[in-house]
Amino acid sequence: MVGVILAGVSGRTGREVGRAVVAAPDLRLVGALGHGSVGRDAGEAMGMAPLGVPIAATLPAFPPPEGTVYVDFTRADAARANVPTALAMGLPAVVGTTGFDARDLEAFESAARAAGVGVCVIANFALGAALTARLSALVVDVFPDVEIVELHGSHKRDRPSGTAAALAADLAGRRPGGREVPVHSVRLPGLVAHQEVLFGRPGELITLRHDVFSREAYTQGVLLAIRRVGRLRGLVTRLEEVWEGA
Repeated sequence: MVGVILAGVSGRTGREVGRAVVAAPDLRLVGALGHGSVGRDAGEAMGMAPLGVPIAATLPAFPPPEGTVYVDFTRADAARANVPTALAMGLPAVVGTTGFDARDLEAFESAARAAGVGVCVIANFALGAALTARLSALVVDVFPDVEIVELHGSHKRDRPSGTAAALAADLAGRRPGGREVPVHSVRLPGLVAHQEVLFGRPGELITLRHDVFSREAYTQGVLLAIRRVGRLRGLVTRLEEVWEGA
C-alpha cells in the first residue's frame, strides 16, 4: 500500500487525482494540503464522503510513514517551497504543477539527489500527450518545419502551457541549428486542453492533435507515476521515462 500526501486537494485537477487515489486498491490518502480549505475533511473537499483526513496548511513536521509519496497539483509559487521540503523529508514526489523555469528544475534535481529519491515533474500526465510527443520526435526528423497551437480554457494562467513549452524545447533540439519552435496560445471559455503540432513540407502537411475533454485524462498517468516514483532517483520530466525506466 502506497500512502499519498496530496497538495492541491481542493483544486480542479487535485480533486480528480484525489478521487482516483481513493478508488485505487493499492493507494491510500494519508495527508492533504489545500489553500483556503485548512481543517476541512479532504473527502468532503473532493465531493466525497468524509475520509478522516483533515486538510493541513503545511507538510507535517514529522516524517510520514515509509512508502509515502508527495503529490503536488498547486501553483508554482507554493510548489517551489513544498517540493524541496518533501524531498528533504525523504518523500518521492510527483508534481503536476506547471510554471517552473530551469532553475526550479535544477533545485528539484539537487534536492532529490541529496535525499536519494525520485521526483517526477511532468507538464502533462495524459497518456495521449506522451504519445503525441513521441510521435512528434519521429516526424520532425523528416518534417523539420513545425509549429504548435495550444488551446485552453480562459482560467489557464501560463501561456504557453507547460506541455507546449516542453514539446517546443524538445523539438527545437532536434531541428537543424536548434531553431526555436513557434507556439501559438489560445485562451477561451469552453475549452479544456487541446494541442496541435503541425509539420509542413512543400505540398503536404502532417497534423498531430491531442484533445482532453475531462481532467480524468490525467489521472491514470498520475497513478502510474505514484506507483513507480519510489524506484526512481533524481529528476524525471517525461511520462514515458516513468513507464520505461521503472
